[in-house]
Amino acid sequence: MTFRGGFTLVEMLTVLTVIAILMGFVIATPKGDERDAQVKGAAHELAAVLRSARTMAMEARGMYAVSFNIQNPPGSNGRVLSNRSGGHWYRIIGPRNENLGNLAMPGSGFPPLYSRDESSLNGASCRWGRGWSDSPVRHQLEAVERAWVGDRRQLPVGKVRFLALNDQDNGDFREYNDTYAPSYPRPYFGWWDASGSAGGGIGRLYPWGGYDPGRPMTSQTGANNGNHDPRSLAGRTISHTGFFYEGYDGAILDSRQPNDRMLFDTTGSLLSSSSTATYPLWRTGDPRPLINAAWQDYMIVFRPDGTVFTDWMRLRHGCAIEYGSTGNLVYDPCLYGSALVLPPAMPAGKFHMMQLGPGDMCNRMGSTSGPSAEATSFASRSGFHYISLAPDVASDNDVFPNVGMAMRSILPLYRVGVSAFGEVVVLRVGTSKPAGKVYDTALTGANWNVKAQTDAYYRDHMLVNTPGYTRRGTPISNVVTPEMVTSRMWWWQ
Repeated sequence: MTFRGGFTLVEMLTVLTVIAILMGFVIATPKGDERDAQVKGAAHELAAVLRSARTMAMEARGMYAVSFNIQNPPGSNGRVLSNRSGGHWYRIIGPRNENLGNLAMPGSGFPPLYSRDESSLNGASCRWGRGWSDSPVRHQLEAVERAWVGDRRQLPVGKVRFLALNDQDNGDFREYNDTYAPSYPRPYFGWWDASGSAGGGIGRLYPWGGYDPGRPMTSQTGANNGNHDPRSLAGRTISHTGFFYEGYDGAILDSRQPNDRMLFDTTGSLLSSSSTATYPLWRTGDPRPLINAAWQDYMIVFRPDGTVFTDWMRLRHGCAIEYGSTGNLVYDPCLYGSALVLPPAMPAGKFHMMQLGPGDMCNRMGSTSGPSAEATSFASRSGFHYISLAPDVASDNDVFPNVGMAMRSILPLYRVGVSAFGEVVVLRVGTSKPAGKVYDTALTGANWNVKAQTDAYYRDHMLVNTPGYTRRGTPISNVVTPEMVTSRMWWWQ
């Protein structure tokens, strides 16, 4: 019997080739799998922070919240949400044992929650007509800075972004008797308009929260007893899109602040561009967040028993309240009292507090998450408040030749859900309609912008039966298909 003493050169080369191929499978992870891992990891990290905030609230017998921030890259147009500059982050905010208005008195265990009726400095009333000596906005922002718990959690820069913070972007829709503007409502996954409105027959993807100064309020057709008229100055009409709230200064062209806005530090409750004002609300060229965590634009709040509520743009709404049905606006809730005036008749050097709040000047006060809010959660139907995460994008491109390419820009898509009882879940959104499921087509396509259709089938931004307005259908939370993106269908029958 003859024994070989080793491997031949051919055998050695064969083994090395096999090893190299196997190593290639391990090292060269396909891009799709890498994107999925990045978004999935960010979703699970967010879920862990939400669970941690809930535990803090229950152990401390106080309220803790998670506040979210969406800042597009400076220089970007705002039409596409992007995290290329690291502006997508969230942070825990805790209770402060100091006098912060009627929702956060000493020892109450509340985080700072803005109230325009009471000063966050000393509890004094600042309702219009009563007067007060300092702006509650400044004290609110300072209280928030003292209430942060831990560091901010940033989504991986240039890799993962927030696609949406709830289920639906309502645009400037105010209440019954309005209609939705042409590109609204926008579901969390966006709407690809195949009509070629982008030019050249190329469809455009309208995202949740996307800002487009080229869509002025004149595109919204609801009369609403005359209280929803477009607000114009010097021939320009305010845009209702997104959450920038551009005000009378003009379009926000590059996700930066267009001017200086200052608060007087101690007296006068004046908002001014004057150099004598000492507290900067913002400075020219500063990043302009679409959703501002410091202003608590969107928070998920945990009560001491672990239950949950959400808070939507409380500070902004409090600064943009409409006075009665006259269409006149209070500028600063503590400055003008009942002497209400509109631009351009403002005192020299002052600016309109409306720039903090709704760009269409709707009266959304008291509707921080209700039917008049700019964005809607379907938690009362689905059981969960959802936050959607997707891969980041390399550019501000929002036009695509077909729906497949539009969908690829938002996939893979993960959603982090928080129930009213504090349960936290992570869903990977599928791309195929489950067997046996049927889309509800009561509202689809152009019907969304027909008053008779939305009046009949959509109340409080949720699907209803007519007559009677009883509940209809179930919101689709874990699937996105081409039909859903093109026709704005996101309810099962």
